[in-house]
Parts: sequence; structure tokens; C-alpha cells
Amino acid sequence: MIYDVVGPEHPIQQGDIFCGLPRVDVSLAELFVVEADETVYQMDWTQASKENEGNPQPVRAILPLHAVDAIVISQNCDAARADNISLCEIISFSNALKDSVKWKTKTWVECLTKEGTDTLRLFYLPTSELAGFSEKMAVEFRTVIQLPRKELESFIRLRKARLNAIAYEHFREKLAQYYRRYPYNPWYPLVKEEFDLYAEKQSETVKPYDWQK
Repeated sequence: MIYDVVGPEHPIQQGDIFCGLPRVDVSLAELFVVEADETVYQMDWTQASKENEGNPQPVRAILPLHAVDAIVISQNCDAARADNISLCEIISFSNALKDSVKWKTKTWVECLTKEGTDTLRLFYLPTSELAGFSEKMAVEFRTVIQLPRKELESFIRLRKARLNAIAYEHFREKLAQYYRRYPYNPWYPLVKEEFDLYAEKQSETVKPYDWQK
């Protein structure tokens, strides 16, 4: 399979897979702030930050935590020395692409062997007892978690596996592609006649630029 076993003596590196890490969900609209006397007040972030203005201590708040699997995306030099390590959440592939629950084996093979796979925001992770995945999973590049490096090192037992050399090269390149991608409308260089033909074949309405009207 595409995973390697790493012992606790191995330093944290890009491509390391951890299980059960905390993901914090923060609401700007509804915060439960804990005052010095332990009284809890509900307010928004603007109110909380204004009340805490001039206070060297951070705002104390009650925040929801979710245990999630995640993979290290910090480069190895940062994973060894930086104060914080960045990870991306790992989610069920069926949650990432809802229609995939209906796919037959042939469809899976066609999807996973496409060049680079079409969906840049996802990196496929196959089922593996070693990695702790009982179903097909995917790295979701849009969800980033940051944790203190030294604390993550002290909880190294939560590391399940590491991508092997072949998978790691692909992971590193796809991660880079995702963060350097340039969003654009692919029909912008078309002349009016070409745009009209393109628009007819789209399932959603696309708007022409001035030079295509």
C-alpha cells in the first residue's frame, strides 16, 4: 500500500498522518467568552476583542472541538523548527464527493488513474488498516489546522503512518498546485461565436464578457 510505518523516534515530516487531532471551530458571530470570575457571556468577536483591548492576555472562550484525522503539510524544515505545524484535515471520500458512493469499481479506477485527478482540492487516500482508514479517504486542502510543534511531538503516538516515497512526491506536487492555482473563467478568450457554442453545452449559466456580447 502507499503508507509506511514510522516509529516514535522519527521526526515529524510532511506527509505524516495523525488520527484524532483537535479541530477548533470558531464563530465570529457567537462566542461564549469566559470572564475573570468564570462568568460566561455570549457575544460576537467585535465585542469580545473590544472588551479585551489593552489586556495582554488572550480572550478566553468556550470553543467546540472535533477529533479529526489530518496530514502534515508543513515542509520538513518547518516541521523540525517552526513554532506551529500545519496539517490538512482528512475526510471520507464519500463526504468529499457525494456521488462517489454509487461508483462501481470501473468508475473508481477511471477516476483515480486520471492525470493528477481532476479535483485539485482533494488527495486520495486508499483504505488501510495501517493508516486507520476503514474506507476510502481524501485530504481536504481547504481545511487547515495548526498545532504547536512541541506538543504534537509529545503526542507522537497519534501518528499512524507516513506516505511512501511515490505517494509523497504526488502529494507534495498536488499540494503545491492547489496553492498556486490561478482562478479564471476558461471562456474569457473566446470570440462571440465560440462563446455562444460553449455556453450552450454548459449545465449552468455562464456570463459573457463585453467582447462576447
